[in-house]
Amino acid sequence: MLRGAPVAEAQAPVALSEEFQVNTFTTGDQSRPSVAMDADGDFVIAWAGFGQDGSLSGIFAQRYAADGTPQGDEFQVNTFTTASQFRPSVGMDTDGNFVVAWESSDQDGSSYGVFARRYAANGTPQGDEFQVNTFTTDGQRMASVGMDADGDFVVAWESFGQDGSYYGVFARRYAANGTPQGSEFQVNIFTTRFQSSASVGIDADGDFVIAWESSNQDGSGGGIFARRYAADGTPQSSEFRVNTHTSNHQGGPAVSMEADGDFVTAWRSSGQDGSRSGVFARRYTDSPLPAGDEMPLPVNFALDVVFSNPFSDAAAVHYALPTAAAVRLTVTDLLGRTVLTRAEGVQPAGRHEVQLALDNLLSGVYVVCLNAAGANATQRVILIR
Repeated sequence: MLRGAPVAEAQAPVALSEEFQVNTFTTGDQSRPSVAMDADGDFVIAWAGFGQDGSLSGIFAQRYAADGTPQGDEFQVNTFTTASQFRPSVGMDTDGNFVVAWESSDQDGSSYGVFARRYAANGTPQGDEFQVNTFTTDGQRMASVGMDADGDFVVAWESFGQDGSYYGVFARRYAANGTPQGSEFQVNIFTTRFQSSASVGIDADGDFVIAWESSNQDGSGGGIFARRYAADGTPQSSEFRVNTHTSNHQGGPAVSMEADGDFVTAWRSSGQDGSRSGVFARRYTDSPLPAGDEMPLPVNFALDVVFSNPFSDAAAVHYALPTAAAVRLTVTDLLGRTVLTRAEGVQPAGRHEVQLALDNLLSGVYVVCLNAAGANATQRVILIR
């Protein structure tokens, strides 16, 4: 027997009720539940119901008071019912207003698209369902939504072919009244193969974090990566790796953020617990990266990505330095004329981001050139007024 100070026995959470059935329509399958709760404990559960809306699966929800009393009947969220509406995600503000996002087949004219609908706390729809993604080629799916204390919200999803290599992670911000706050934007910087299964966490002030799984980025199967943003959409970190165990596959992340910005990311990991898949998690403060787990230094010099592309006013340029180097960015038109030069000085090894304001230029195609330690990398960008 080990000797030492006595350890207090952990107390199990106290159940406030027996388990209860949420769906009242029971024909076929009801699956993929998502739940959100307000400051007073009132909550809403959304799910996908097969055959209930007359055409494959649809999105349904049920409201509850804090004591578990149903508030009205279950109700249908989607109004477009052709083919499948699937994988709902729900977010709720402090006062109980909520938004439901989901993927819908054939609605935007090209495979899957991401749609959402806003509701008042009493369950009254606040307008019609609306499309979130503006890029509609191939499939946009696996929606995740987070809503802050005031009702502003962020929707993230995976999009096929948009970042140039299979799936990438994209997101869009909205005001509480449903007004888009800027265009959709690319979250992942590393674009090789798949970046998918996005999850959004948001704090009371609207600062948010997005986590996703990325193929082969950590050297072995899939890994979990994340990125933090301020409420206005400004990145507060580069993407960073969450998992430290990298053997086999880590996927299916879920992230939740408290009011002050601390957050937890959980995921499944293959083989880590000794028997098929296990569930692992990591806690973070609101600092950009956890101590002791910064991303490994880049191996190669690279102009990783310029986004959004096309863009209208400013472009976010991401580049990687394997060693410290003096950095210069230039922008030229297609005739080779320099329209912007920006010296960044000596930058440390690592991944960097810089905003280029091009609001005084005409619409057209331009070339962004990165020079560091005698090496050059270029990327074409499109400016649209």
